Amino acid sequence: MLRDELPGFEECLKYSMLAQRSFLTFVRRDYIADKAQREQEEAQEGPAPQFVVQREVWRLLRGLRFRCSIVNEVTEASVSATAKAQPWSEADREAAEEGPGREQGEDVESGKEPRYDIRIIPDLNALTPDQQTVLAKQMMRDYTVAEDGGDASTPTQIFIGIVPWSVESPATLDTSARPHKSVLKSSITVRDWLRHKFWLAGAMPDTPGQQGGRSASNNSSGSSSSSGSSGSDLAETVESIRLKNDFSEVHLEPSVRRYILDIMVHLRMHRLSYHAKGGGVQKAALDSMALLCRLVSYDRGQEYVTPNVVKEVSFLYFPVHLSLIHSATGDTSRLYGSSYRLIQEFLDNVAKVKAHEAAALDNPLFLEYLVVHDVLRKIVPAI
Repeated sequence: MLRDELPGFEECLKYSMLAQRSFLTFVRRDYIADKAQREQEEAQEGPAPQFVVQREVWRLLRGLRFRCSIVNEVTEASVSATAKAQPWSEADREAAEEGPGREQGEDVESGKEPRYDIRIIPDLNALTPDQQTVLAKQMMRDYTVAEDGGDASTPTQIFIGIVPWSVESPATLDTSARPHKSVLKSSITVRDWLRHKFWLAGAMPDTPGQQGGRSASNNSSGSSSSSGSSGSDLAETVESIRLKNDFSEVHLEPSVRRYILDIMVHLRMHRLSYHAKGGGVQKAALDSMALLCRLVSYDRGQEYVTPNVVKEVSFLYFPVHLSLIHSATGDTSRLYGSSYRLIQEFLDNVAKVKAHEAAALDNPLFLEYLVVHDVLRKIVPAI
C-alpha cells in the first residue's frame, strides 16, 4: 500500500483547521536552460502560487468566519495575532486577477470577529534565520489544540507555507560528480524546529490554466479543485465537528498506540534515516499521530482507530518530518567498516530513482514516502 502522491490541498486544510495547526504546500518550479522556452513558459504562467492558494481558501471556506491574508514580509508585527491583513499593492491586485471579490481575504460577518486567521507564506525557503525565529515563536501557541477555556476573542492562527521545489534532469545527474548531494537534500530548507511546526504537507490546488502542460503545482495528486467537492461541504464539516468537539472520544486501543510507537522507532532506525537527528521523528509525533488518527476516523464515522487508519495517516504525517541522509558521511554503517565508495554509489543510485519518480509523480517527498512504506511493510500491525 504505497501512497505515491501528495495529499490534496482540501484534505490538508480540513484536518489542519480541525486540529488548529499549520501545513505546507509544494509548488514545482523546474529550471529551463533554453532561454526562449523559459520565457515562453513564464509568459503562459497564471497567477502567483500565493494567490492560487488564497482563492482556494476563499472557495473552500465560504460561509465560515475567517480572514485570509498573504504575509509578504515576516516580521513580529505582520504575523502577530492582532495584525491586520497587509494592504495589497497595485502589482498584487493585477496578479490576483479574478479574485472572489472580498477585500484582502475577508469573509467575516459585519460586527463579528473572525474565528480563523489564515496566513500564507509565499516562499518558506526564502526566510532568513531571524524571520524563521519570529515565525516559529508565533506558531508555538498554535502547536497544540487550544483549551475550551481559551480566549474566544483571539482567532485561531493557521499558517500555510508554500515551498518551491525542482528536480534534476537525468543528463545533469549522469554528468554530476556527486548527484546525491543535491537530489537527496530535502526540498524544505528551513531549520528543523520550524519545519516541525508544520504538521502536514500537500499539493498545490489546481487551476484551469494549469491543465495539460507543465504546471506550477502538483496536478497529479487530485487536489480539491478537480475533485468536484464544493467549498460549502468543507465549511459545514469543520463547523459541525468544531461545535460537537467530540472527535477526542474516538477510542485509541493501547495496542494501536504501541503500533504507532513501533512505527516511530523503526523510522528513527531506518537505513536511510539520519540517526543523529532521530530520523526527524520527535516525541511529539505520538500525540500528533493520535490526534490525526482520531480526526480521520471521526470524519469517516468510525468510533475507534484501526491499524489501517494508522497506516494511511502515517503517509500523511511522517514524510514531511523525516530527516534522511544525503551524503556518505551521515551513514552510520561507516562506523562498522562499510566502504565510503560503495555508500556513495548506493546513494547515487537512490538519487537517480528519486529524481525520476519525483518528476513523474510531482512528489518531492517520494523518497520519504518510500521509507514509510518500507517500515509499514516490516511491522506487524496491532490485532
